[in-house]
Amino acid sequence: MNHFICIVILHYNNAYMTTEYVSNLKSLNWNNLQYHIIVVDNASPDKSGEILEQQYSVDDHIDVILLHENEGFARGNNAGIQYAVAKYDSDIIIVSNNDILISDKDFPGKIINEYEHSGFDVFGPDIFSLYRNIHQSPIRNIYSEAEVIKQRIADIDKKLKKLKIIDRLGIYELVRGIKRLVRPEYISAENWDKRQENVVVQGAFFAISRGYLEAYPEGLYPGTFLYMEEDILNYRVIKSGLKTVYEPSIKVKHLESASTRNLSGNRCKKYIFELEHMRESCMEMIKYLEQNDN
Repeated sequence: MNHFICIVILHYNNAYMTTEYVSNLKSLNWNNLQYHIIVVDNASPDKSGEILEQQYSVDDHIDVILLHENEGFARGNNAGIQYAVAKYDSDIIIVSNNDILISDKDFPGKIINEYEHSGFDVFGPDIFSLYRNIHQSPIRNIYSEAEVIKQRIADIDKKLKKLKIIDRLGIYELVRGIKRLVRPEYISAENWDKRQENVVVQGAFFAISRGYLEAYPEGLYPGTFLYMEEDILNYRVIKSGLKTVYEPSIKVKHLESASTRNLSGNRCKKYIFELEHMRESCMEMIKYLEQNDN
């Protein structure tokens, strides 16, 4: 059976990282498989989206979509997912960060074989972080329930209160340096080396198939800007009787956005920004759970 694979890459600043990843993808053994790469520029302030659009304008395997504003993770990827369905009728869509490295040249064929074997609706490979030196998927066995998320919100509120005081005092780097001395080691995901079903797969790289899109044609749940997308995806799979497959023999490496980590600026304000978005996404997931469980 012929399958069409689309790879949706969400891009935000740093054309170099995206071009390196695109080159990596094109170097894989596609053989006679049909594929297309869709780069979604999330309104990058550095105008790198326009650079990529021009660079790939003559490449028949690559399209670049320029969004007019930063839509965040879910809505940004949905622009690429819907494009892949409308233009290419793709039955397997890989949703990927741009900070991924695939060393296995036979990766495309393994994805196809897995799909033909298991008929997955959502698929997650083993994701190994080169920065943290850990396996990052699966995140957990099942999505976080409302009570767990409410506790997470309470923890975020406490942390935000402290961070805003630390930011006003201008001592974040000092506190961060002290905490780094006692930081616990990063720990690999539980049972990362075992094939599993219906677990919460890591969002840096996963695939959805036609079965998922028939149930949720918009793609990912569009109500969040950042965070909780994996939990909501898992909830949708379980709620709709679909199937997620996690298979550790299929592997990718996660560079963990080294360029992003090294950006200059107020680290404390960035951390506050991230936590505030996490809180908003937690609230959004609670609302989504309540709407769909009643």
